[in-house]
Amino acid sequence: MTERTSIRPESGHGLERVIFFSDAVIAIALTLLALELHAPAADPDRGVTMLADFQEKLWHEYLSFVISFVVIAVFWFHHHRFFQQIAKLSNLLIYVNIGSLFAIVLVPFATKVLPELGDMPYGPVFYASVMVLWGVMYVLMAIIAKRQKLWRDDAPPTAPSNMIFGACVSLGSFALSIPIAFVNPSFAMYFWITAWPIARIGGLLRNRRRARAGTAQPADDVEQAEPQPQPAR
Repeated sequence: MTERTSIRPESGHGLERVIFFSDAVIAIALTLLALELHAPAADPDRGVTMLADFQEKLWHEYLSFVISFVVIAVFWFHHHRFFQQIAKLSNLLIYVNIGSLFAIVLVPFATKVLPELGDMPYGPVFYASVMVLWGVMYVLMAIIAKRQKLWRDDAPPTAPSNMIFGACVSLGSFALSIPIAFVNPSFAMYFWITAWPIARIGGLLRNRRRARAGTAQPADDVEQAEPQPQPAR
């Protein structure tokens, strides 16, 4: 009976393959967003002009496309920043990363569902749930990397907490929009726009608190490294 050998965390080529694979999946998700767009067209039978059809698609289909494109771009940015600080991979981190990619590839489908369900709450609820799913996967990746010591030696010690804080605050508006959608689906979609201001305000408040503790960080990026307090001379 052979003894099962433990798999050590891998780096180098294995890490590059995971990054390239992730970038390819995200790029495909962005492409699928554009493929789902429909050009405005006139419908004489219903008395709909091309301009009227464009206006209808503008506030439903086209606006959803813009929001989803920005969301996936932000996901890629945070994914890129995360793997900049990673030196090694573990099986668990790879599995959770695949889970985060699963959430990203669901975004085009969630975007398509939004206009098709009309004023029903299930479209915004499903879309917001996909955003929350990605946030959970991202937070788990940061926790796993910290516990399994997969960070680079020169990575800031505050990097995990910064990434977790940024993900939780940024996606808080999507989580809050889920109960709102059952009351007013349209308002729930507009509520998503508050994600950036909430993250910005949360970052500023966190910076002030750390400044009082003597470990302030730049206010324009909650994932940057905080300057460490210097010893008194």
